[in-house]
Amino acid sequence: MLTEYTVKIILFLVVVCCAAPYLLREIFWVLYPPVRISCERAIVGRITDVDMNRYYYLHHLDGNTRRYYDFNEFVPATSTVNRDSLTQYEENTLVLGAHLRVGDYVTKAARSIHLVVRRGSDET
Repeated sequence: MLTEYTVKIILFLVVVCCAAPYLLREIFWVLYPPVRISCERAIVGRITDVDMNRYYYLHHLDGNTRRYYDFNEFVPATSTVNRDSLTQYEENTLVLGAHLRVGDYVTKAARSIHLVVRRGSDET
């Protein structure tokens, strides 16, 4: 039979296992904050690695593994959906971050709302 002490240990381990991904992500973001791609920022580079946690995607450009880029603010220009009304799964499939792959070449001029993605290795 389980003792009260054993039940408390099991419950503690379950809580720690459920909370660990959230806590680790927050600690990781303090040490290596992602660069949020905004209208003012210019960006040019090739996606060399993709990290995903709970369907939230962050990308490395040009082999720099110490800097993450967050492309999740970009949605298709034809989208008129209010993102607040979407479920987390629907929002994750709508944003650009979920669709970028290793090898994609990303270009965005400063003060532009347009971001160009070229798929594959051809940079012409």
